[in-house]
Amino acid sequence: MPLITIRATPGAFTAESKARLVEAITNAACEAESLPAANRVRTIVIWEDLTDVYLGAQPAQELARLLLLDFVASDGVLDPVRREAFAHDVHWAALGEPADDRPVKTSVLFHDVPEGRWGRDGTIMRLPAMAAAAGFEHLKGLA
Repeated sequence: MPLITIRATPGAFTAESKARLVEAITNAACEAESLPAANRVRTIVIWEDLTDVYLGAQPAQELARLLLLDFVASDGVLDPVRREAFAHDVHWAALGEPADDRPVKTSVLFHDVPEGRWGRDGTIMRLPAMAAAAGFEHLKGLA
């Protein structure tokens, strides 16, 4: 049940390529969290087009197409192998979106929310309850 925020440089991706990227990123997140297809709607993706981004002192959109992601999940859901696979999948999905000759640069920040610090629907969701609600295949033993 990740919360993913995507930020991109202005004009980096078309509306069609954004839709394809959101689909690919959703699929990669579900794979990373071993989230069953039936619970796919629990993946929240927010896309924000940035206005002013600089690489050094130059406008980033002149130099590259940046795709910056924050992936928020409960501590214990993702391990290093799952993080690596997600970052890889995101990068290759972004590379597959031709727009122009600017290179594509991706950055993924993983935010692990400590136990007892994720409020959802008026209550604190602890990892065993979250694992049961989400149906994380790799955490079935916690529920």
